[in-house]
Amino acid sequence: MGHDPASEEVRQFFDHQQADHRYESLKDMTRELDVEAARLLNSIVTGDTLSVGGIWDFFSWSDQLGSLTVLDLSPEMLKIYCPEHAIGVVGDLYRYQFPAESFDSIVFPLMLHHTPQGKWRSCEGRIEEAMDRVRPWLRKDGHVFILEYCPNPAWSPVQRALLPLTKRFLAQFNQPLVVMYTRAFYQRVLEERFGSSEAHLVDPEGFNYWKWYPIFMSTRWLRMPLAIYPKLHVMIAPTLPPGV
Repeated sequence: MGHDPASEEVRQFFDHQQADHRYESLKDMTRELDVEAARLLNSIVTGDTLSVGGIWDFFSWSDQLGSLTVLDLSPEMLKIYCPEHAIGVVGDLYRYQFPAESFDSIVFPLMLHHTPQGKWRSCEGRIEEAMDRVRPWLRKDGHVFILEYCPNPAWSPVQRALLPLTKRFLAQFNQPLVVMYTRAFYQRVLEERFGSSEAHLVDPEGFNYWKWYPIFMSTRWLRMPLAIYPKLHVMIAPTLPPGV
């Protein structure tokens, strides 16, 4: 199935990131965060699972998993990150169609901030559309899991005001637009579609938040301390099982 121009731009960007090993070098800086996020996801993702936009770092198979399908725009990323014995599918979330009630779990591992298009409300609408698209693919009692960096709510008006400038700036470095949404926004979208949600801060003990981390993947020289960078969360709908 073909891609729209914006999706093709994202695909090309990640193909290049993988070819140059730039993505791998960035992940080295957040290793402890990714390990802690994987510890949670590996323990609660169950059944036949769809991971959208690649697989989460430090994924591991367990007896609670059935099948694993990985949907990704980028063939190059899929070649590297699709686990052995998983089903790799090259496709666009907004165009590809799975049969109804195909999955028990659907995971979005650090990909939704790469979906924005247009003005601010259109960017938010892309998140809503993503949840609307995957809802029919879930079986009864299925769960959606979102792994994302979420900024402090005070940052949102600034990000919104700077959106046109950010788009033009990133275009100079061949990077598609990136938007990070607040935890409250994700939870509202999930609750409107699934009835309830929970959010868990990923905060490994002893992690050094004073590392200087690139604000954008394409501009390694433009950095901020992770202490003020958006914080990593796992958001789940409908809810986690009691006691987890």
